[in-house]
Amino acid sequence: MPSYYAIGVAALCVALPPLIILYRILRVRVPGPLRPQTLLLGTLLDRKYIPDLFTRHRSLATLQSEYGKTLRVVGPLGKVLVMFTGSIPKWFYGRDLDSGREGVNHLLPRSILGLPLGPEWSRHRRAIAPLFSAKSLEAQLPHVLGACSELVNSNLQAGVADLYPVIGAWALDIIGNVAFGHEFGALAGAKSGKESRYASAAAGINADILRRFAKGPFASLDRTACAKATADMEVFRETAAEIIRASAADDAPAALRSSYVAQLAHKEKLAPEDCIQESVSLLIAGHETSSNTACWILHLLATNPEQQAKCRRESDAAPATPSYKDLMSMTNLIGAVYEALRLYTIIIGPSKKTTRDDQIPGVPAHTYVVPNKTVMARCPMQFPSPEKFDCSRYGKGQHLCGNQISGAPRHRRDVVPVAASARWRGGSRRSTQYFSG
Repeated sequence: MPSYYAIGVAALCVALPPLIILYRILRVRVPGPLRPQTLLLGTLLDRKYIPDLFTRHRSLATLQSEYGKTLRVVGPLGKVLVMFTGSIPKWFYGRDLDSGREGVNHLLPRSILGLPLGPEWSRHRRAIAPLFSAKSLEAQLPHVLGACSELVNSNLQAGVADLYPVIGAWALDIIGNVAFGHEFGALAGAKSGKESRYASAAAGINADILRRFAKGPFASLDRTACAKATADMEVFRETAAEIIRASAADDAPAALRSSYVAQLAHKEKLAPEDCIQESVSLLIAGHETSSNTACWILHLLATNPEQQAKCRRESDAAPATPSYKDLMSMTNLIGAVYEALRLYTIIIGPSKKTTRDDQIPGVPAHTYVVPNKTVMARCPMQFPSPEKFDCSRYGKGQHLCGNQISGAPRHRRDVVPVAASARWRGGSRRSTQYFSG
């Protein structure tokens, strides 16, 4: 009898988990691809539907067109995310709706990207907000212009070239100066063919977040990958800790005292570990998002000579060292940025958890839902001639605004789960871009 009991228990342990997973998937009454491989691996790791994680947003756009306005995307252990198109409902912008943070909360649990909504998240948000004011951005503009000057003088040749390594290094150097007050040397390394330790560590952190996002709880089983991510994180943690210490001195250089991490530590009085993690969160949120967007802007301008000529005239008319106000008056150049973000969406999200059944038809409460901006940004009802690159849309108000598409509430500050490589969010892994000499 005991043997029959043991067999029954074993059979139950084997059969019950798949049944629970299947129930979790099917209780979401919206269509989506599902086959045994999907049940086992999840949609993102099923190569029939997502051939390459780095370009998964395009695959998801294709699936969305096949399955309709709502699409079920299966994650590890049957966790479901629903992607939707059409207008974004007002409840989606509620401050009481938290965002998904898979991948980020393992490395940065004390950052605004990893903290759940609540008093601590609000405290971090209040501390960070002044650093993104127009005054603060004006103060950091010399770092940006300096990196741009170095990029322009990089002896880039006219013709077909892969600009991503150089543009990625350019963006990382800006983050180094702004967030850490430190020269990362990424652009110099990219030009010489010797990758800087900061560039290597940044790539490792982004890869680990992608790995955790795709594999969920199973990502922790790869001890080697986890150890590498910890070591990569330590590169930036050691630098940030040293900047906090050095910037406290009375004779500290202005670049150190004005850095993001120093201001959080000495002015906003965040705990040292919180300051470190917030600085790395800026790296994750801003590095590859900026570099990928810049690559697409260059590509779109080079392949649309008329639009490029408008932007060049606007740039030529500006002062040699433009101010923040000067830059904000360049509507064609700003329009080029918005158009690149619309045509080659970097961030699909944010995802929000529903609070009750059928807030989106067929979706039960406590399910993460996310607008598929890759599809929505090419909607002809929102954007006439959606495939056309037109910098003048910005002046007409036909553009994406933060997390919103036309008609959504303005100036909301939802947390966007951007802690993932924009290289896989925004385009090909190492897209070939076209540079016009």
